Amino acid sequence: MTKEVERRLRIHFKNVEELKYLHKREKILIDRVEKYNKDLKSCNVDLTDTLKAIDYTQEYIQNNDTTSSIERMLIKETEKIIKDIQKTLRDKYVCKALIRDIEKQVIDFETVIKKTDIDNNDIKLLELAYGKWKWTDEMLADRLSYYISRPTMYRKRIDLLNKIKEVI
Repeated sequence: MTKEVERRLRIHFKNVEELKYLHKREKILIDRVEKYNKDLKSCNVDLTDTLKAIDYTQEYIQNNDTTSSIERMLIKETEKIIKDIQKTLRDKYVCKALIRDIEKQVIDFETVIKKTDIDNNDIKLLELAYGKWKWTDEMLADRLSYYISRPTMYRKRIDLLNKIKEVI
């Protein structure tokens, strides 16, 4: 059963890291939408071919289109910006949904940890052992200033896992 608790701890700390990333991504997407909206309002569009020479090699085809080539290019570029806004908004909503789901999982597991009455040093120990760093028992014993041996650190870690297992 401790393997299951270890797996859930790894998932929990991975979710915490992913939440940080998703919040940054959400902010970037919001900034991007604001920039696009600002560009649309100020008509800040890059028109590469603003002047086109008359091409006499082709036959003149008369049509009822009264828009100039610059107007057509402006419409085309603004439509591109609108499509980019729609895509960015879709990405933002997907990101928000992921944040909601992961936050729910993180909060659920944090309530389990709080029910075990584990102090902050022990939570730090679990984070270093099962989080991003994946420290061994020997590294934990040496670097956390417990001044204990590796087997004692192993027993301490297993005791913490058993406390969490009792609550789950």
